[in-house]
Amino acid sequence: MSKVIAAGIFIVKKDGNILVCHPTNHAANFWSIPKGKVEDGEPIYDAAIRETYEETNINFNDISRENYSVHRLEPVNYGHKKKMIYPFVHLELTNSTSSWEEMDIKCNSNVPVERGGFPEMDDYKWVSIDEARGILHETQVKCLSMIEELIKKYKL
Repeated sequence: MSKVIAAGIFIVKKDGNILVCHPTNHAANFWSIPKGKVEDGEPIYDAAIRETYEETNINFNDISRENYSVHRLEPVNYGHKKKMIYPFVHLELTNSTSSWEEMDIKCNSNVPVERGGFPEMDDYKWVSIDEARGILHETQVKCLSMIEELIKKYKL
């Protein structure tokens, strides 16, 4: 079996909070960053942007890049070694011209019909890094110390 390659984005507001998504039909305390499988021939960062839009309705083409610093973190293997996630960080450096509270964060994609056809995500919230440690998958938790270092570097 070949390895599944996934890509995702940690969206970090200037206040240090991270956007997390709740996958539909998962335990109430299980959350994730927006992420998903990289399609054949798709550049990894493009997949992360696409998956973020599909799962959150956030279109980074509509958000001024001057407000952000984008970083690629080291890829992380899932425990079973059959899946690798390539994480990115979108770190808000200045107060965004977009109001996060007014953004229409919602799921734009459904699981395949043969698996139910329901939206992939059913809830969203902004959490601190400490809160994220308790609700994200261990592969995503491994990235949080790198994000803390970026926050320190940019003095946020």
